[in-house]
Amino acid sequence: MRLADPQMREAITYGFRSCTSRMPTASELKRLEALYSTLKKRYASDPAGAKKLGGTADRAAWTLVASVLLNLDETITKG
Repeated sequence: MRLADPQMREAITYGFRSCTSRMPTASELKRLEALYSTLKKRYASDPAGAKKLGGTADRAAWTLVASVLLNLDETITKG
């Protein structure tokens, strides 16, 4: 896997921190970056699927990454 785009890394870190109230570990960040990259590639080859999730491959990938963050046990049970 190539190095992550700094803006992508910043966005994932911001989303993770907003949901969990802590910074992601290096492992968590790497996994979320890989998820985003995989989803973006998948939806780049599936425009109809991407349209259902936001219109573009990028937006579809971000939609699903956000869904993962919002559904973390840590997000749901923080209080």
